[in-house]
Amino acid sequence: MSNADELGQAGSCTSCGAGLSNVPPGVPCPECGEARHHEITLTDTVTVTERATRGIKWEQTWQSKWRSVLKAFNDLEAEYVGPASEQRADSASPATRFCCACSEVRDGIKRDPATPASARNPGPFVYAKQDDDIKLCVDVCNTHKHVNRWGGSYRRAVVVDWLDDQGAASFTIEWTEDDGTPHTKDARDVAKAAVTAWIKFFDDHGMDVDAA
Repeated sequence: MSNADELGQAGSCTSCGAGLSNVPPGVPCPECGEARHHEITLTDTVTVTERATRGIKWEQTWQSKWRSVLKAFNDLEAEYVGPASEQRADSASPATRFCCACSEVRDGIKRDPATPASARNPGPFVYAKQDDDIKLCVDVCNTHKHVNRWGGSYRRAVVVDWLDDQGAASFTIEWTEDDGTPHTKDARDVAKAAVTAWIKFFDDHGMDVDAA
């Protein structure tokens, strides 16, 4: 078996790090829905092997990811109070940025070597799928990053901005279930519930949010 074949079979999702050894090319990642799988050619083999030999170190702790969630939540709350920000650092709304920060907590927990063993099994990705509000945040983030969503449990969810006469903003998440039923939910309500759900996860596994 060639090095390229070995690397292809041992590949992982570039978005969430999930193993893709049993996922056919072109099929979205079963964990996060990422559809952009790497195609490793013979010309890529040397570069990829060199990088793999050096190793990839996860520099961020799960606590740092959690602090990003809290900052994003405060930024979202500020938009509701007003006045809403006229310029944004990127194309994402504050609600979308919160959802992506919330989604990335999963990666932080999974990749941080200091994460307690109990938090790894069944793990943050399974927990996120089981909590309706975290799952909705993940769907918003994946839709924002990947534009299109594919079938199964991967829903296309978008954030719609609203601005009142006093300059305060509000954000609504809109999505459609597989049966075609449309749904909406206030983004701040989703954010509050998602923060509460992650805190429960940390408490259940004795994880200190103030460490590191």
